[in-house]
Amino acid sequence: MLRSSAIAAMAVSIFCISTSAFAESVAVKRILPSCVSKELLDEILQYRSEGDKDGYRQILGTAQCVLLDIGDRVSVIDTGISIATIRWRGIKWYTPIETIK
Repeated sequence: MLRSSAIAAMAVSIFCISTSAFAESVAVKRILPSCVSKELLDEILQYRSEGDKDGYRQILGTAQCVLLDIGDRVSVIDTGISIATIRWRGIKWYTPIETIK
C-alpha cells in the first residue's frame, strides 16, 4: 500500500513538473521580423532602422527571417528585456519582445 501511494505521488509530481515546462501560447501583436538566430535579427533590425529596404528584403528572402501575421499563435519559450524566443511551426525563432507584448 505504501509503495503504490509513493508511486502515485511521484506520478503527480512528474505531471506537475512536465506541464509547467510547456511554453505559453500567445497571439502575435505586431508585425516585426522573427529570425532563426539573434545575429540575423540584429542585422535585419539594423537594416530596418537605417531604411535599407534592399538589405531588409534580401534577409527575408532567405527564409531565415519571417514576418508573422497579427493573430498568429506562437509558443513563448523565453523572454528577455528586448528579445523573445518563440516557437512557430516547430522552429525556434528570435523576435523583438514587442511582437508578442
